[in-house]
Amino acid sequence: MLDSISTYIYTVYKQKSVSRAANELFISQPALSSAIKREEKRLGFEIFNRKTLPLTLTPEGKYYIEAIEKMQQIEHDSMEKIDGIRNVNKGTLRIGISTHLSFYVVPKILKEFQKSYPDVDVHIIFTDTDKLLHLLESDTADIVLTTEKTSSEEYNSCVLLSGQYVVAVPRTLVPSELLPFAISHKELLESDYDAEKSVSDLSLFHNIEFIYTPPKTTMEKKRKLLFGKDDLHPYITSNAQRQQFHFNLMRAGFGALLTTDTNLATMQPDSSYSLFVINTQQATQDFLLVSKKDGALVTDKFAELAQAIFSQNKPLKELFVI
Repeated sequence: MLDSISTYIYTVYKQKSVSRAANELFISQPALSSAIKREEKRLGFEIFNRKTLPLTLTPEGKYYIEAIEKMQQIEHDSMEKIDGIRNVNKGTLRIGISTHLSFYVVPKILKEFQKSYPDVDVHIIFTDTDKLLHLLESDTADIVLTTEKTSSEEYNSCVLLSGQYVVAVPRTLVPSELLPFAISHKELLESDYDAEKSVSDLSLFHNIEFIYTPPKTTMEKKRKLLFGKDDLHPYITSNAQRQQFHFNLMRAGFGALLTTDTNLATMQPDSSYSLFVINTQQATQDFLLVSKKDGALVTDKFAELAQAIFSQNKPLKELFVI
């Protein structure tokens, strides 16, 4: 909280007049003027340029006012956090997102969350996947949804979804040796295919042209882990971090796409491509909800609701229906 002299000075700055500030503060104009002069003497510089009407700030005074405003913002943020800790029905919830799944998962959770906590102000922060955990470290977000795991003891982390890696291939590019393993979009979403359809021999994909995604993305890291750095033949390299865009490139016949069954559950199916479920030790991807352990009560409630919604083991085709 600002001390009285800082409050006096800031009120004069806002009113641009000592007399108007004195009226607002319920003190006499001479007393206010004397208090400001004593503070300027203590500081060693003048805050106000008294030769101008209305009053303006000196260069030093601008820095002084900026410092006051920073202190006010710190106080405001602190009180918001304290209020959030004490009262789950108030405060602000800042959610960091990046991945394609977040665009479907977060609205589904928020739809239910707002029913119980309508007065909580929700802010969505979008950033790159590799920067999500930094939002927590810098106290920019209260909770993030990410595919990046953390071993930090400062965070609570839970798995909301676990995706199975799948290769989507335009039918015109499917080699004969892969045909016995092909399944449709509908069969994938309904889990209506035999286990023998899963592909464990990834060398079957080595002559197929693939769409490559940016190097820092989770999908590109997984591609290298599954197939090796140079074991696939690129046809097109995209620097876009958008699964829908890459899916549309695949549908247009530009190359095969490494994705997950959960991502495919958000896409519009058609008959222009075949899907191949990968069956190896590294062929799964967890989608995590991560928050600080000392977070506000509202953050815990959001996490609890998210886990309740996505622990129901619904079929993929129903998973993201809002």
